Amino acid sequence: MMLRKKELYPRLYDLRDLERIRTVRQFDELYTAPHGGFSGAEDYYAKSSALPLLAKTRVPTLILHARDDPLVPLAPFLRTEASENPNVLVVTPHHGGHVGFVSGEGNLGRFWAEAIVVKVCHILWSPLAF
Repeated sequence: MMLRKKELYPRLYDLRDLERIRTVRQFDELYTAPHGGFSGAEDYYAKSSALPLLAKTRVPTLILHARDDPLVPLAPFLRTEASENPNVLVVTPHHGGHVGFVSGEGNLGRFWAEAIVVKVCHILWSPLAF
């Protein structure tokens, strides 16, 4: 993707250090943050995160995050900001990978995230009359 971006915008992207990147944080430090107007990866994460808003959330909110996500750690979703707010429900299935796209496992089908959202909504709102 970065090679294509360099092709499209040759003056904008410097790829000399691309080969030394080994982590998402390194990539964010070198490319995502500066090209998004942030001072660095830490600044990007802090200003882009919804975690500080969880304690103030007043609308019923479902956070669905697989425990085996290889890119985004689970720990921030287990903080008290989420767990103590009755408007926030955190569901953390053991499997699902990153962003819950497609899965070949389980009885929930290929698109496991959508299946879990439907299941949670049914559990939460099935007794309600609309």
